[in-house]
Amino acid sequence: MYTPGHARHHLVFFEAQSGACLVGGRSRGLLPHGHAVQPNTPPPDFDPHLITGQLHRIAARRPAFLGFAHYGVHADPPGALAEAEQRLWEWVDWAESHTAGDDSDGFRGWVLAGHRSRGMAEEHVAHYDHHTSWPMQGAGLRRWLQRRATAS
Repeated sequence: MYTPGHARHHLVFFEAQSGACLVGGRSRGLLPHGHAVQPNTPPPDFDPHLITGQLHRIAARRPAFLGFAHYGVHADPPGALAEAEQRLWEWVDWAESHTAGDDSDGFRGWVLAGHRSRGMAEEHVAHYDHHTSWPMQGAGLRRWLQRRATAS
């Protein structure tokens, strides 16, 4: 299934017999770390409305599990997809209220504090922090905000 999200070339693959939905590694705005599913917002094509639509399309197929390259299986697709959508819009709300300049450090601190407040183990927070390009995450959000502003 063609599922553009933060990049226009993304696909997911469904396997009918097992109910598998193979979503790749960092595609469709999903980035699983520490048993949490998080947005993936780098440029060039990040669009939260498009990603939300893709999450709903995936959910409508009722997969038995989500398969993430490098990250394993997530056994609760409805929960993972709902969590991804919730986090996605939390990130957009944060970016909309912090539009002045590049605040990668502030964004990073806010995201990591959120992980901790939801009870994510410190080792998983550290893993997520280490494997996230915070400037790229913020750049995708800012680029989308700029494109939205010029389209208005």
